[in-house]
Amino acid sequence: MTTLRKPTFRANEFAASGREWAINFYTRELESAEEKKGAIEFIDKLIEEYGPVVDGYPSWHPFTSMEGEEGYDPQTDPIGFEGLDHTIYFRDAFITAPYGNAKKVSDSVFERNDGYSEDREILDTPLYHRGATPVLVKCVGIPKEKDGTIGKRFAMGRMLSAELSQWETADCGESWETMSRYLLGTPCGSRSSLFVNQDTGKALKEAYQLLNRHGVFGPVR
Repeated sequence: MTTLRKPTFRANEFAASGREWAINFYTRELESAEEKKGAIEFIDKLIEEYGPVVDGYPSWHPFTSMEGEEGYDPQTDPIGFEGLDHTIYFRDAFITAPYGNAKKVSDSVFERNDGYSEDREILDTPLYHRGATPVLVKCVGIPKEKDGTIGKRFAMGRMLSAELSQWETADCGESWETMSRYLLGTPCGSRSSLFVNQDTGKALKEAYQLLNRHGVFGPVR
């Protein structure tokens, strides 16, 4: 019997394909070559400053969780922000390009008041369409490793706080294979992603599997 193996996660390849996708998404509706050139240069600048383009955030990331929210339902998209449209995610920021709702987006950033996603900037650079108003929302203050990925202590503390909040109401545990995309962010491999390096990802995996081994959430599904 042939066993299908999960493709190897190569961060550089996923980062490159994410850049290509973002450039195509934000330039295809622009009319002039000058606007397209400016958009490409701006996207590259954002990648340099805020990390690679990603598909979804870890469920413990400040963008996907809010202080004081009731319950915990793992999310990979930003929550609590209003007016998002034509949105692209980076490791430490996201851009959204709505038609006419820029102030709504901007106001919602401060209403969240989570201590991290508290900076935003309405942009002059045309992105997606001439009629859209791009807004850059930055996640500030997250500790980092030397390679630019999210710090292990921060990631571990946030993950454990989120997961352990559910132990009393959980009926069963979920396997690491099921939860890895939520706990590492996407794209990801078995223990690393564009958010966390191998050392941090391995620590998250070991901690989560330890909780399962001791039945914290009940029998594993």
